[in-house]
Amino acid sequence: MKRQWLEEFKIAIVNEQFEEIETLLRQPLSFDNIDQMIEASALIQTALDMVQKERNKTQKLLQATKQQLSFLENSNDQTTLNLSL
Repeated sequence: MKRQWLEEFKIAIVNEQFEEIETLLRQPLSFDNIDQMIEASALIQTALDMVQKERNKTQKLLQATKQQLSFLENSNDQTTLNLSL
C-alpha cells in the first residue's frame, strides 16, 4: 500500500474527494521509511484543513438559508395580515 496509498491520497485531496479521503484514512497505515511517514502526515494535515474549510462553508450556507427562510416566513405573515384588512 505505502507509495500507492500516498498517491491515491494526493489524488483524493486534489479532487476534493472527501469520501475517498475517509476511506483511505480508515485503512491501516504502514510505510517503508520516515520520509513517507512525514509526507503522509503533511497530506493528512492538508486534508484536515480542507475538511475544516468545507465545514465552515457549509455552516455559512446553512446560516444564510435559515435567514432566508425566516425572511420568507415573516413576509408570508405580513402578506396574510395585509389581506385580512
